[in-house]
Amino acid sequence: MAKLGAVDRALSLKRLPAVGEDGRLRACPRCAARRWALVEQAGGTEAACLSCGLGLGDPFAARDDRTRRAMRRRGLRPRLGRRGPVRWIAHAGLAASRPGGTPDRASLQRALDIGVDAIELDVCVTWDGRLVVRHDVGVTRRHRVSDLTLRELRDRQPETLMLSEAVEQLGGRVDILVDPKDPAAARPLSRWLRRRRANERLMVCSPDRTLLLHLREEVPHVERWQSVPGVGPTRAAGAATVMRTLMETCAEGRAASVAAELGRAGATLAVSPRAAAWHVVGSPWRRDLPSLLGRLTQGVHPAGISVDHRLISPQLCLAARRRRLQLMAWTINAADHLRRALDSGIGTVTTDRVVDMRLALLDMSG
Repeated sequence: MAKLGAVDRALSLKRLPAVGEDGRLRACPRCAARRWALVEQAGGTEAACLSCGLGLGDPFAARDDRTRRAMRRRGLRPRLGRRGPVRWIAHAGLAASRPGGTPDRASLQRALDIGVDAIELDVCVTWDGRLVVRHDVGVTRRHRVSDLTLRELRDRQPETLMLSEAVEQLGGRVDILVDPKDPAAARPLSRWLRRRRANERLMVCSPDRTLLLHLREEVPHVERWQSVPGVGPTRAAGAATVMRTLMETCAEGRAASVAAELGRAGATLAVSPRAAAWHVVGSPWRRDLPSLLGRLTQGVHPAGISVDHRLISPQLCLAARRRRLQLMAWTINAADHLRRALDSGIGTVTTDRVVDMRLALLDMSG
């Protein structure tokens, strides 16, 4: 695979729709971007848009089928837990880079255009009880979403969508994973879910056990996913969380597992600082998480677990399968993280970079 414009070979392929007669890159007919890649398919080399994914619809399933057939011919077993193509979830409605992580109609349409399997919609609640689609609970240093009415919030961010408006635009074309960011959203969310049709493709994901238990009582027909908390949205918050949890874990008598992970981090530091950081960040949880699944999910009865990708391991995937729990990994935006998760047995991936991760998967399968 090569990016058009990066190599002479790409520019010489005049038959591709990405290149005009004058040898210049054309605008994508779907999103008007001029970022293309060459993808090898069964019918030859084709162009695919790196911005919206045009041209990347079918090759993934076909490539996955060819890979499985090749593995069977060689007598190899598929990766643990892999049953078909990877399922892609668009994190935060593909709006993580927008102010407050607030998706608009254009970002939701883009998620539909690139053919994701599900869209995650982060939800906050306003002072007047309206559910709005937004990742960050803070609006300014002095105000949270819960301090403002819907009108006041829209005065600051006019493109803010209510949850009902976002769901209406998506029109049942994909699964929707609702992630309430504020515990105060539990009651308005349960009331909202009770008014929805039972056959709508709605799920709820949260690390808050109290909220999930409330939803189990109020709307038992809605599928629940239990999140295993990450380490914080910033490096400073992550470092503080890791250090605090390390001390708590050692105090609980689980220092040996932490020491083993830190030892692996030290061994890989010279080879790959990123891999070493991955071990350090997951050290308080990774080894013990498989044995803690029963305690974590007790009473909630989730359909699956949404796990920070830094805590993924083959042992966790095996433990989840034994408990008939589905697993999804979040938020994977780098090829090495994707490979590590897939090799462990993950089949569902949440990402901000759906197209880039699909292209990375093609590279791994090629």
